[in-house]
Amino acid sequence: EELSAVDYSAIKSFFASSLGLRILSSPEVLREYEFTVALDAGEVYKQLSGADAREKIMVDGKLDCAFLENGAYVVVDYKTDRVKSSEELIARYSGQLELYKTALEMCSGVRVSGAEIFSLELSESICV
Repeated sequence: EELSAVDYSAIKSFFASSLGLRILSSPEVLREYEFTVALDAGEVYKQLSGADAREKIMVDGKLDCAFLENGAYVVVDYKTDRVKSSEELIARYSGQLELYKTALEMCSGVRVSGAEIFSLELSESICV
């Protein structure tokens, strides 16, 4: 039943896209990368200030994908949201991707050069 739900044309389209080709040509690809990091609360909750913003909090997460390109990682997050434009996804998820970038740099010690959302609904890659 699950197999019949797989959209093979979408998968083929993704790997034929410029983002898919970049991932396929990468020397290192991280999939479902789990992390736990201690961050200042102000990095997560932008409305905080002063001592509250400097309090340490633990953040757990899982990156969908990150790949090495030119000596730095690029974070990729797949989204299935039903949206009409890429701007909707950027507004919803740019903060999440900034946290992912920070966490991956902290955990790996490797610079993160960027982040991209791949929208399955729009069939496009969106640089964040």
